[in-house]
Amino acid sequence: MAHLADKACLLIALLAPPLLVFRFNRLGIILGALTVWASLLLASFLLGILDPPSRNSWTTFFDLVWIATGWLVGLLYCLIFYGLKLLYLRARRPTAP
Repeated sequence: MAHLADKACLLIALLAPPLLVFRFNRLGIILGALTVWASLLLASFLLGILDPPSRNSWTTFFDLVWIATGWLVGLLYCLIFYGLKLLYLRARRPTAP
């Protein structure tokens, strides 16, 4: 059960932000960053509940680091997709003769 929760949260963290960025533009960057941060934080809490022997001082430390900096990782992840979207739109723009 712990593996299923871990994989589900990882899939949400990987697939939802690009969809949000492509749909909502700049607002999607913020929503996508929060989605990455929250889904991986939820995965950590679920693993702590479903598989208690896997918890030790290092996992607790990394949870605290993720709480503090996970939003930044999500923001960078979403900015990559926003940049790709802008490049795609600029490449499709017709040029003036």
